[in-house]
Amino acid sequence: CWYFSPGDDLALGASSEGSGEIERGPGEVRGEVPANPTRRGLALGLSSSFGTLCYAALVLSVCELLNAIARKSMRSRNLFVVVAGCCLRYIVALIEFLNKFAVSHHAVTAAPFCTSARQITAILARNALSVYVVDQIGGFVLHFGAFVLSGLVAGLTTALVATTLPATASDRTVLLGVYMGLSLVVAFSTLNFLATLLLNVVDAAYTCHALDLEVGNLCTPACNLM
Repeated sequence: CWYFSPGDDLALGASSEGSGEIERGPGEVRGEVPANPTRRGLALGLSSSFGTLCYAALVLSVCELLNAIARKSMRSRNLFVVVAGCCLRYIVALIEFLNKFAVSHHAVTAAPFCTSARQITAILARNALSVYVVDQIGGFVLHFGAFVLSGLVAGLTTALVATTLPATASDRTVLLGVYMGLSLVVAFSTLNFLATLLLNVVDAAYTCHALDLEVGNLCTPACNLM
């Protein structure tokens, strides 16, 4: 998320109060990627934004605790307790959803965590359908793509191993199954992790888009009809 942060003034927590406009450092242009964005984003995340990350982690910890309570309550034979557990899980999922976008909003605007949570909640409420579609479709495409690619990797690995094993080997089928299973697990774990990172980038990009929508300052590409 901090890849999209505008200028070095974010390290000082500067942002326009309530306007949705982003403060920029000297000489920085809107839409211009700063020098060394990855290193700069990591430095911001571990310095001026570290408190926000701690707040977000605390919220996630509370959500995990509530999820455990909800899962336990859903094993009850009391119908009222089961319904309450289902409702609690939906509420926790909503809090986790808002918490994720609150961190993205802070990374872009440098607003405090509580302010980011309040502002992004208002923004998402006005764009509920679009943000839900972007988040759900983006997640489905990335994770399904990771699953398909991991299957291809597992198949290719198994085919390569099959060419090296003697056709008369008694444990040939077992070895091929082991290699296929291991390659599938390793490939899916790696690709799913990368898909999660890309989904965070999508969320941060949508946050920037939503902020532009709020101030009516969309970036429209120039069209040359000649």
